[in-house]
Amino acid sequence: MTSRYAVVNIALSYLGATRNSEGHKKLVRIYNSIHPHGTTALLQYPWCAIAWSAWQIQAGNRSGEVPLSMSCSQIIADAKRLGIWKEADDYKGVAKGDAILYDWNDTTGSRGDNVGDPEHIGMVYDTDDHYLYIIEGNKGSGVVGKRKIARNGSFIRGFVHPNYRKVEAKKISYRPTTPYKGKIPTKRDVFYATENEKAVMRCKAFLNWCLGAKMDVKNSDCGATCEQWILNFQKTYGLKVDGCFGPSCRAKAKKIIAKYKNMRSARVIDACNEFCWPYGTDEKKWKYNTGRPKKAYKEYCPCKRRITMSDCSYFARMALKRAKVANYDPLDWSAKIPDTMKVVSKGKKIPKSKLKPGDVVRYKKTDGTQHVLIIYGKNKIAEAGRGYRFPVIRKNTEKYHKSNVRRSTLTVIRPK
Repeated sequence: MTSRYAVVNIALSYLGATRNSEGHKKLVRIYNSIHPHGTTALLQYPWCAIAWSAWQIQAGNRSGEVPLSMSCSQIIADAKRLGIWKEADDYKGVAKGDAILYDWNDTTGSRGDNVGDPEHIGMVYDTDDHYLYIIEGNKGSGVVGKRKIARNGSFIRGFVHPNYRKVEAKKISYRPTTPYKGKIPTKRDVFYATENEKAVMRCKAFLNWCLGAKMDVKNSDCGATCEQWILNFQKTYGLKVDGCFGPSCRAKAKKIIAKYKNMRSARVIDACNEFCWPYGTDEKKWKYNTGRPKKAYKEYCPCKRRITMSDCSYFARMALKRAKVANYDPLDWSAKIPDTMKVVSKGKKIPKSKLKPGDVVRYKKTDGTQHVLIIYGKNKIAEAGRGYRFPVIRKNTEKYHKSNVRRSTLTVIRPK
């Protein structure tokens, strides 16, 4: 039995298919490949139940697992026999991949359970607290389209709740170790389970690099393993978990690839994440060792169980060292710039557009004090120093452009 994500993504890949289109013909061919109940579908037949059955067949599900038929009444009878029929209109366990059956002659509304003859069927592809979102074959004038219906609304006959394979998305701590040189599925690739071989292989190659998946990129079949890693990717990076490598996944993939284009800079940012308070944290309430890797905590605090004052130079040096960029103190002005870094700006104002994540900015003030910070990302910096109990990620106030900064000392050093 496949997962809910897989069968829903197959159904969504047919969205927009009209009567007698290639998508409609493909659904009929798939249905007739096994002839459920010994019946043969023709193009002129109503095809809502044919679409539901074909999606299940394409996902690899059998008649002993889900009801397959061109008749809505037969689907209910088979679902009852399999023990997966939910009669209640207000069934609260509705999930993506379930079938919803309608009776357009229902007059009970939300006052009672509709037990009339079913006339239409669709597949639930999403839910929220108030609505069900459905994809249906032969909707309206004969198209694979979407419908939004209120929970326990009118015309609901009941639900088929198959025993799909359960899949749990997991957060992965793996981070890339080299720049990515391959391609990702493009916006022209319709990437759904079992569809588009080139997109599947590109997706596998990216997930191998990004999460350490170790999948066979020469195998163009999506399969349960690839689906699991797509879910893990979505969970790890806070995306909607739907098992489809769609637009949001592509956008996130591009950002990750750009981040790791310069591996040394990327490792500096990862070191900042381990050593610093997250951006927006209430510093007075935060405990440094809460949720922090013990190894990083011990590395940053080798002689103290608790820090009372962090030094900007010490923090920058530890971040560069942990990122394996260099054992280098940026505020040691006499020290030679290591071969793994380069000076990209010196003695002049730095436009924001010229700064990149991982850049180290150092300067001296008119009162003789000096400071160093790390560019964390767009409008954010990572720094430590007097007044901060621990290293922090904070909003970029461009303190290195203030009037008390000696412009001639302002230097940007970038990992190569």
